[in-house]
Amino acid sequence: MTTYDGSTIQPPIRLGERHDRAALAAEFRKSGCLHMPDFLNEDIAVRLNTCLVKDVPWEVAFLRDGKPVIGDAKAWDQMPPQEKAAYLREVMTVARDEFQYFYDSYRVEVAVEAGVGNHLYLHRFHEFMNSEPLLEFMREITGMETIAFADGQATRFRPGSFLTDHDDMDTKKGRLCAYVMNLTPEWKPDWGGILNFYDEAGNVSQGFTPRFNTLNLLRVPQPHAVSFVPPFAGAHRLSVTGWLRETT
Repeated sequence: MTTYDGSTIQPPIRLGERHDRAALAAEFRKSGCLHMPDFLNEDIAVRLNTCLVKDVPWEVAFLRDGKPVIGDAKAWDQMPPQEKAAYLREVMTVARDEFQYFYDSYRVEVAVEAGVGNHLYLHRFHEFMNSEPLLEFMREITGMETIAFADGQATRFRPGSFLTDHDDMDTKKGRLCAYVMNLTPEWKPDWGGILNFYDEAGNVSQGFTPRFNTLNLLRVPQPHAVSFVPPFAGAHRLSVTGWLRETT
């Protein structure tokens, strides 16, 4: 049986060894967000990156009429240019005035419920995020004692991907805190994909570049977005993201 530390699929998943919990808790209380370098041991982050690059069956994700649309990413890549352009026009038209996103996704919960994908190292990370030691670590640094579990998905932001301004609020799902585990080895700020936070005037108050093996945390609700990845971006922005949630 696979345990939370991924012991049946190597390497076992562990937290990095140098986290100052008191300092992290103080920063989170102050700003409502964190940029936590070296979240995992380096070899684990490398193994997760390999899984996202080579093993994950990606799907294209966006909204149509306010509802999620999911499609096979390989089929999207092979779509005739005119048909693809029509979809993109529709996506961009919505993004101009309403909440919209466009990126590749792998929904871990869907795979777990369907009983597929358990061979993926990514699933070991999902188990780790739901282990009691990790949940207790999150309760300690966020001060949110009711954190009960974490959901999650892998995301791939390729050129043309984005996530517009939103605050993650969903009272029915008990979202307390969002997390983003960044797994791209090299990334330049000019390539977009920045996790931006907005103040009440709509100004960018803070921005996190997706540094490798860095975990971002943000209190819900909080206005934020992921900036557009331009055509000249030299890599794919890879991450595992989701919410720390309480039981509703």
